[in-house]
Amino acid sequence: MGSHAEMKKVSMGQAGVETDVYDAIMEHRETLLNIAYSYLRNRHDALEALQEMTCRAWVKRSTLKDGRALKAWLIRILIYVCIDEQRRRKRAVPTVDEQLEEISQPHEHSKRSTTIRSTWVPCWKR
Repeated sequence: MGSHAEMKKVSMGQAGVETDVYDAIMEHRETLLNIAYSYLRNRHDALEALQEMTCRAWVKRSTLKDGRALKAWLIRILIYVCIDEQRRRKRAVPTVDEQLEEISQPHEHSKRSTTIRSTWVPCWKR
């Protein structure tokens, strides 16, 4: 087993990764949201995908090998989340009421960036 100093070094390194993941998500949240929206075409689903991506990234943060690839790693996770959601949608058939509700809602693309700041909370901050 490692010495106390080695264990402290490992835990300090892990804390750095945690901070880096959080900082990267916050720094690139607009880009991430735009990517999710481009796949899902629904603001609510894009925010949910971003939330799911955050949780998956948090759980798998120790598997990131190169910190310089953090943004690409987050985008890859987000794309997989969006693809999973698209597959789930294919299995579910929306009701007529759901389709009418989606059509009747105005497109709020311009309000998206301000809304994410007030509605998006990382899973580890809840």
